[in-house]
Amino acid sequence: MLLSQFVFFVVLAFGAGIFFASFFSFTYFLIFPFLIAGILCTSIFWTRWRMVHLGALFIALALGAGHYANSASLATPLFKSQDISFEGKIVSIKKDEQGVQAVVRTEQVSGNVLVFTTHFEEIRQGDRVMVSGTLQSPEVFEDFNYPLYLAKEDIFWVMFRPGIKIQERGASLLSSLQEVLQERIDTYLPLPESSLLAAMLLGNKAG
Repeated sequence: MLLSQFVFFVVLAFGAGIFFASFFSFTYFLIFPFLIAGILCTSIFWTRWRMVHLGALFIALALGAGHYANSASLATPLFKSQDISFEGKIVSIKKDEQGVQAVVRTEQVSGNVLVFTTHFEEIRQGDRVMVSGTLQSPEVFEDFNYPLYLAKEDIFWVMFRPGIKIQERGASLLSSLQEVLQERIDTYLPLPESSLLAAMLLGNKAG
């Protein structure tokens, strides 16, 4: 087997672990059998390349399931919202007809914060801001695990229409170009194509 083919199958096994783990509640109990099988195959039969490859696939599968389980545990919602003020940096921003979504990175809470605000806030990517409002966990919808979706992008909190005060402006040229591109994408492409293209070109993953 070529190295490129082996890497492809390892990545595929990792993705399969994420996929199958999403259907089970006791994910950690399903990880260990694959992990142990992979370790045994690669250690006992290390002179037989097919068994080594099979063991590597088992390990990749277990790691994918573990990644999903870890994201799911981090995305467990809070039972109580809290009022908070913190300083952070806007790492990504998306503007549409409904308003503005900004992802703020701060050292005062664990994980990033997705802020929903209005067009009246003249904020840009790269700005350092002071945010004041109610910090809460994302809501779990009936047919969609929104907290887990955000947790994959290291977003664990949301805030709706908080007070925002700009402390320091970021790089204006880059932000302006990204805003123009985002507007053009939103204008000429419908959802979900516009979100996918924005994620690839601009790194905008808030959704």
